[in-house]
Amino acid sequence: MTAGLPEFVQSVTQTAFMSLEAVFFAVRCLRPRLRGRNMSDRTLARKAFGWKGGIDVILAAASVAFTILPATPAFVSGSGWAGCFLLLLLRRAGFRFAAAAALAAAAAGFWLGDRPWTVFLAVFEITLLAAWLKRGREDLLPPELVYQSVVAVPAALLAVFASGGTAGEAAAAASGSLIVGAASALLADLLHHYRPLVRLIGRRQGAEDAGRVPLRRMIAHLASASAVLSGLPVIVIAGLSFSSGDASSAAMVAAAAAVLSSALGAYYLSGRISGAFERLVSATAGLHLRQRQDADVCWPAGGAAEAAEIAANCRDIADKLADQYHANEQMTELLREQSARLRASEAALERLSYHDTLTSLPNRFYFYERLRAMMDEHRGRGVGLMLLDVDRFKQVNDSLGHASGDEMLRIIAGRLRELCGDEAVICRLGGDEFAILVPGNSRDALSRLGDAILEAAAKPVRVGDKELYVGASIGISLYPEDAVRVEELVRNADTAMYTAKEAGGRRYEFYFSSMKEQVSERLEMETSLHKALELGQFELFYQPKMDADGLQTFGFEALIRWYRPGRGYVPPDLFIPLAEETGVIQAIGDWVLRTACRQCVEWYKAGYPPAVVAVNVSPRQFEDPKFVEQVEAILEETGMRPEWLELEITESFLQRDRNVVIDMLKRLKDRGIRISIDDFGTGYSSLSLLKNLPIHAVKIDRTFIRHIDTDSKNASIVSAIMALAHSMNLRVVAEGVETEAEHRLLRKMHCDELQGYYFSAPLRAEEALPYLRLMRDPAGRKHRGAGDAAEIIRH
Repeated sequence: MTAGLPEFVQSVTQTAFMSLEAVFFAVRCLRPRLRGRNMSDRTLARKAFGWKGGIDVILAAASVAFTILPATPAFVSGSGWAGCFLLLLLRRAGFRFAAAAALAAAAAGFWLGDRPWTVFLAVFEITLLAAWLKRGREDLLPPELVYQSVVAVPAALLAVFASGGTAGEAAAAASGSLIVGAASALLADLLHHYRPLVRLIGRRQGAEDAGRVPLRRMIAHLASASAVLSGLPVIVIAGLSFSSGDASSAAMVAAAAAVLSSALGAYYLSGRISGAFERLVSATAGLHLRQRQDADVCWPAGGAAEAAEIAANCRDIADKLADQYHANEQMTELLREQSARLRASEAALERLSYHDTLTSLPNRFYFYERLRAMMDEHRGRGVGLMLLDVDRFKQVNDSLGHASGDEMLRIIAGRLRELCGDEAVICRLGGDEFAILVPGNSRDALSRLGDAILEAAAKPVRVGDKELYVGASIGISLYPEDAVRVEELVRNADTAMYTAKEAGGRRYEFYFSSMKEQVSERLEMETSLHKALELGQFELFYQPKMDADGLQTFGFEALIRWYRPGRGYVPPDLFIPLAEETGVIQAIGDWVLRTACRQCVEWYKAGYPPAVVAVNVSPRQFEDPKFVEQVEAILEETGMRPEWLELEITESFLQRDRNVVIDMLKRLKDRGIRISIDDFGTGYSSLSLLKNLPIHAVKIDRTFIRHIDTDSKNASIVSAIMALAHSMNLRVVAEGVETEAEHRLLRKMHCDELQGYYFSAPLRAEEALPYLRLMRDPAGRKHRGAGDAAEIIRH
């Protein structure tokens, strides 16, 4: 420090250039080995050499320069003021580069500057701090204070005393070393954690970490910085005064003691202050998972009052969130269950939309979609459509009830599944109608399938304890031979099916164009039937019922006839089933009952004896809950006495809800109306049913009366029916008597009443007067001649 200023500047300049050359040489030597080496996970990562590497070189050069400069005080214990750059270099470049820079600075300070041998302790300092960082530590200030207290301060004292210095100089050197070392470590920590340059230039990378510093570290940094900043001016002023007096030494020692105690106290107090917050952070980490698992949460207690309040608030919020979470879990579970039910309902609705619930076969909607798809898929092969209708299903349904009819449909559907191959599609269109889609339009293959279906349908069907025999009528249309549109193809198959049914059933028919005329005629008849009652085209005929001798008239059966202008009379067996099918039968039945009652009253008013008139009742009429009231209203309207009226119901109707049927029959009988069972023997009822029914008579069907004189089986059946009916005090009426032999045999069997063309065809009201006179004078026919009797019968 005695040299002149120009010589001093020249010496410093040469020394700086020499130091830079040494550092650049060290960088070139160490660069291949520095890449990829990490001293710690966050602080010692070595990056690719670039502009940041230039900063590292500048820091190294600065540390060398500060070591050479004759700065006062001349710290003899280590890095001194150069530590600010060496510790930053340690943070940035890692141990190897920082250690090389420390060695270069120490060598330059020892040989070129005025530093003693202790300057080489900077290398040991860098090594100690690097080991500290490698253990995952974040702050350099604590190990720096330890290093200063254990190594640097004793070394400074030893160096000063060894060179003959005084105790004041030794104290000043030791105190200055401690304060400057603390300042260097604190500066490196602040620049590393808070990154002011990164935040200043607005770089996003690392900016978030720069703004997130633990509370413990912030408190320690703040307290340490206040002590260091107050101690630095003391040592700077004392060093610049070039005085080593006791006052300066004492001030420096006091400042060093203050820095050391403040730093250690700051770290201790920061732990006490921030401990509650750290425990709170630990308690709230993964809180949602612990709440979901119902795990206990250890909330911090004690510490700062604010931390305790925050912990209490967090506990309350967590409890409320836990309650809300459990409520949400319950709601989620409920929504999950409802979603599952909704999906199941959607699946069930989709199945219901395309499948029949009774037979589990595809329904009408699926049939039309599948038919369209098959017509597109098999344009070359064609498609065969078979429509199947169960014969006599209505009789089974009416006589045995809907449950038996449903069971029969399920059995038939099962038989169809067994017969048809995998390529065929079986659908139930509704009621007793099925459809079968078969790829290909081979008439031979469809005929074989039709024969197999007819054979299977003809087999007995066991429903409960009954064995039923039905059949099937099948209509077949071919695509594209018969039609190219879906609706037309179905219509043609339906036409063929009705043709098979009208031909007697138990057969299949292929569609032919001539069938359209028959369908058109049927549709025309249906349209005319709806208007026939309004146009007055119906007439009522009366067929007398005679005693066994054929000499006395017991009453009449009212029979409806339909006269179509230009077509003549339509047979009842043609339009009555159509009326039943279309629902017109109820209006027609009311008209028949009212007309027959009115005619009976007119005969009585004309002076003829009261005549019992039998009227057939349709099952549809009888199903009406207000049927009894309707009959009473007609009797009151026409003035007809109840005992003059006899209602005929079919035997098949008795198999429905027996309690309801018996109740309605009792109500009619209690009003004086006669009840008879029509077509007895053709249904599925047993003779034992008769004992529970409030009826007056049974009418034996004409199928048993025909050829009774030559068919011994029919004769046995009729004889048995008569014997059983008579044993229960029921009258027996035989209908369909057409020959004298039948009449003679029935009279021998003691049949009560006879009806048929042998005695008279159905007559108009004015033509029935001769039979009314026979009712008035039962013995009149005996006194007439044979010719008169024959004339009456023919008439």
